[in-house]
Amino acid sequence: MSQVLLAIGVFWVIASVQLGGLIDAENGSGLQQFLGLIVTLVLYMAVFFGLRAVTAGLPSIAAFAVPLAIPLLALGWLARIGFRLVGVKIVSAPFADAPH
Repeated sequence: MSQVLLAIGVFWVIASVQLGGLIDAENGSGLQQFLGLIVTLVLYMAVFFGLRAVTAGLPSIAAFAVPLAIPLLALGWLARIGFRLVGVKIVSAPFADAPH
């Protein structure tokens, strides 16, 4: 249970950094963007649990680190899929438009 809570906690930290600064939502209401974030969390946890089942025979640290690292590395793609499912298009934020 603690591994699941840690995975969810890490998701929120990484998602806030990545979605808050590296990706912009082009359209969609606040509700659609919120639902896109929730769908992204569901996709992230689905990948996490799938990889956790596959790596169950590995030593304990590898059986946790691999399922945690791979979805985090793919979070940009998972976010694009999750937001697209609710009708929000997200694009990479150009650095010049970022506040300094």
